[in-house]
Amino acid sequence: MLFRRNSVWWYDFSFRNQRVRESTHSRSKTVAREAEQQRRRYLERGIHNITEVQQNVLPRDHARK
Repeated sequence: MLFRRNSVWWYDFSFRNQRVRESTHSRSKTVAREAEQQRRRYLERGIHNITEVQQNVLPRDHARK
């Protein structure tokens, strides 16, 4: 859930029965929505031990530089 305090957007949601309520430090609702989604993804990745997928760099890619 997004809500505003003064002119700054905050998000408030539950994750594993813990309340997460944090400022987005943004005045834009669109940016705040994205910040909330990123925070949820961050928490999910941490709980499932998901790491970022790295692309393999082939030797031919280095030769082009």
